[in-house]
Amino acid sequence: MKNLFFAFWLISSVCFGQITIVDSVGNTYTIPKGTYKKVTDAKPTIPIVLKNCGCTTADFSIVSILKKEGALYEVNFDACGVNPLRWEVGTKADTFAPTSGTFIADLTGLLPGEYNFKITSTGCIGKAEKKFTIASVGAIPVLGNYNLTALSDPLGATSLQTGNYELRYIESRPDEHLNLIIEQSGNDILLTDTGNSLQSVSITLNGWTDLENSGRLEKEPVLPYTLYHVSKWSVARPTLREFWMAMYSTPKAEFRRSELFFYIVPKGETWNPVGQSYNPIGRPKVFSDLPAFTLKNRVYGFEYDLLDETDARKKELSIQFNWLPGKKHLKLYASALGSFLRKLPTRKGFEELTEKECIDFANTLPIEQIVAFDIEPGAGENWIIDYDGANFTRNMGIVIDRLKERGALAYNWLDVPDKSPNVISLDGMKFGTGGNYGKDITKFGEMYKRIGDVQRRNNPYSLISTGYGYAGYDSNFGDGESNINIGPQLTYLRALDVSELWSRVWPEKDQVYFSWAFQEFDFVQFPGNHVVEIPEFQARAIRTDNKPLYPPNQWEDNLTLGLLNAKYLFYWSPGPLGWNPANTTTNSNVYTTGFSVWRFEQGLPPLQTKFYAGKEAMALNATVKAAYNFSLIQEAADGVRYQPAFHFQRATKNGGVEASNQVEAIQDGSWFNASLVKRQPFAIVLENNGKRVVLFQDLWARPGRWTEFDFVLNGVEYRGKTQGNRLFMAKL
Repeated sequence: MKNLFFAFWLISSVCFGQITIVDSVGNTYTIPKGTYKKVTDAKPTIPIVLKNCGCTTADFSIVSILKKEGALYEVNFDACGVNPLRWEVGTKADTFAPTSGTFIADLTGLLPGEYNFKITSTGCIGKAEKKFTIASVGAIPVLGNYNLTALSDPLGATSLQTGNYELRYIESRPDEHLNLIIEQSGNDILLTDTGNSLQSVSITLNGWTDLENSGRLEKEPVLPYTLYHVSKWSVARPTLREFWMAMYSTPKAEFRRSELFFYIVPKGETWNPVGQSYNPIGRPKVFSDLPAFTLKNRVYGFEYDLLDETDARKKELSIQFNWLPGKKHLKLYASALGSFLRKLPTRKGFEELTEKECIDFANTLPIEQIVAFDIEPGAGENWIIDYDGANFTRNMGIVIDRLKERGALAYNWLDVPDKSPNVISLDGMKFGTGGNYGKDITKFGEMYKRIGDVQRRNNPYSLISTGYGYAGYDSNFGDGESNINIGPQLTYLRALDVSELWSRVWPEKDQVYFSWAFQEFDFVQFPGNHVVEIPEFQARAIRTDNKPLYPPNQWEDNLTLGLLNAKYLFYWSPGPLGWNPANTTTNSNVYTTGFSVWRFEQGLPPLQTKFYAGKEAMALNATVKAAYNFSLIQEAADGVRYQPAFHFQRATKNGGVEASNQVEAIQDGSWFNASLVKRQPFAIVLENNGKRVVLFQDLWARPGRWTEFDFVLNGVEYRGKTQGNRLFMAKL
């Protein structure tokens, strides 16, 4: 029934349980006697019907409120429709999208006494309340302490020799632009670049850049028995931000780029971190040495099948994509749509299809576990799809719904950023899963605290695509930076920040962490120093299509953390651009027919059937290892996540230790955002089914030094020490 209450009205009479009212223009209405709300809008309003918060009734229950460490309390509630969740107690309150029936409330500042804890939601009808007491206990007693031991790396060296160190390059070699030397000073191994540079220089060492001088790599401490990646570029311009002038200005600014992979061991050592040998890598190390493992609630794999590995070995490593029938992550390109459209009686693009034609198109497609559209029309075929078309989202939704009915999850990977249904907004500002933060990085942090105010679009996709890679990570500047490059840290943290935030805005949708370990754009030019030795044929080949690789160590760590929110991890590639020589400079094999990526500097080996992944072997290692890492902590995942308050101290370049810094507890999920904005470490505690794990990482630490940290949980002080800027994982 429409409401008939207007801005100006008078009660004319009351009789027999009824009220007669007269509006401002003389119309008379008779309604039942009762309590009514005055509506000041002259237009009729239609009530919005909300569902119950509880599973059977509107109100629901708070099961328990348990004290954790400090002012953190674990709240357990039983409900079915609470999203977003708002809790209030005393002067404290917060709103967020719950991921389970348990969350952590930070009650810092509330004095001892009795309180009423209240939970409500703007998305449903009902509430929950519970009385509890904050006891006067003074300082939290530390009942004991525990030195954390990081989970072991099965691919690391089992015995370490010392002294007489040498630097060994992995499928790469120095050039005039990037030339490394090492020296030993006491117990330290020091690394220096002696190459010639242009005016402004950026050097990234295992995903770390020197915040005092991004172009400096001089007597930098490094560790033996460790895989290292150095990416260097320089531009003949006064600032690093002007690197774009090497791509788009006329004339183009002079630019140089180099990339090296290496490790340091004593002479005579046979161990290497990557594969059968360090040049060529040959069979990636994970396939020969990594223990078997099982992922229980996650799925991962690759764009291509690993044809040189047995089915049994792929099963041992829990690889599902892309070799098991019906269990693939299938990418569909323009040809799939074009062939359907050409059979129609009249020419029309995708956005012009009728509902029936959309369903017919979906019925022609193969069914796999996941179907992802990447429709990029070729020359002269732009007519087949218009991502800005008025009916594009509607038609894609019809296709995806039909694929869902046929048994496949589906999403559109290639979206126009502003048009994507994955876009969220707050206060008129729009944000997508790809690209950079945009004009206001702090808005991301604000969205965690105002999760109920974040606006979502109608989203027909079965999955939300997040991920890492693809972008030019070492030239991805933050706002206001001109000659300091935090691009590696920014790219790393934004990928995780997006995954965390979108999981809270869309908790009902699973994510696929779509990743590729190469820079596809904004790297300006190929580094010319990727070289493969083929000693059995006295041959040597240089890779000509040599996109820069993400640091393998950061690739492993990021994908491990990406699996916290993403159910699916997909490694995309056009096919591993390794070498399979055939008496020719053309790399022709089952993966990339006729794609020329090599020039032989020496020798022409005979045709072989064995395929070598080249430097992509390091990305394969890191991807499989990330899945293995997650398998070690998966029992504690998918429950409660929070950042406890902690202290940290970074080691300096000369081996000293900075003053201790304190980091506040975070419950709303914004730890990756805070790490970037404040340039501090993050710590995440995972709790589920009685299992508990801590994940700690300081991306701002020097790779050859360490960061010490400590925190208190349940009266126990835990202490840990990282290896440089690597992810530290330990069971509590």
